[in-house]
Amino acid sequence: MSQPFEVSVNTDSFCDKLRLFTNAVYKPKFHLTFALLWALSLQGAFFSLADQKLSLASWFDGVIVSFHFFLMFFFLRIVDEIKDYDYDKQFKPNRPLVNGTVNFTDAKRFAGLIAACILMINLFLDWRLALLALVNMLYGIFLLYLERWSQPVRDSTVLNLIITFPVSAVLNVYALLFFIWQDQLSYIGSMNWTIFAYICAFLHFDVGRKTIWPHLTKPGEQLYSHEIGGIGSALLALVLAFAACGVPWLLCQPWQNNGLQAVIGWSLLLPLVVSIAGSIKFTYTRDRRYEPRPFYVIFLTLYYFVQLANGYKAIAFY
Repeated sequence: MSQPFEVSVNTDSFCDKLRLFTNAVYKPKFHLTFALLWALSLQGAFFSLADQKLSLASWFDGVIVSFHFFLMFFFLRIVDEIKDYDYDKQFKPNRPLVNGTVNFTDAKRFAGLIAACILMINLFLDWRLALLALVNMLYGIFLLYLERWSQPVRDSTVLNLIITFPVSAVLNVYALLFFIWQDQLSYIGSMNWTIFAYICAFLHFDVGRKTIWPHLTKPGEQLYSHEIGGIGSALLALVLAFAACGVPWLLCQPWQNNGLQAVIGWSLLLPLVVSIAGSIKFTYTRDRRYEPRPFYVIFLTLYYFVQLANGYKAIAFY
């Protein structure tokens, strides 16, 4: 009797491993949506401050920026997977490098592919953007080796944040330079405050998701609350939230507007409600391990939405 025809799938292929790795650590739909909200809301904020209309061409530039964000964060995620391997063995055993889904050679190939895509896209747009992207990626790789060389950087979550955060913060600068160098936007000084606000918003998320009461943590966990205490970490996150929301609110000056523009302007403070609720929930949950991360995910998502509405009101009312 003849055997039934079977189609075998090579699960060891480069594409299969990339797919499995991506689904485990960098879900495309989620991160692409996040990058799109981030880039378009930032674009709207810049154009609103400059009192400039957004054409279809300039809007499409925002989409290109979001794709750069998506790829750059993917590259940095791969570098972090390599950098955090020893830590993940203890606290996150399901990570693909730890459980053997991929190996270090695979991860380096993924990083090389993503880096090549980033450079090719930016070289097509502007060599200066490609240079900025290259410097950012090289700094990310440098951080990988810095943690191996420096015990304080490896052990201190706060020091590690100070040194590593520029790789993501500089993406806000990349967006501003992109719109200026593509001759779509005229620069004004208040745009620097917008960048500052976006940096605070992301720092709020990062500090908040790594805040747990010290007496409920596992030995060796890398948390801000280990170094500055539970109250200190929660307060720092709250201050960052007020800065992130307060600066755009002051730039917008909604009290001088009427109707829908005023409503949109005041809505810039709405994410603060989520942040304050998360802080209260955390403060009164000391008898069991509680991670307020969901509040900070909602905060950042809502933050981008209200910034997007505020920025794009320029299209509707000019």
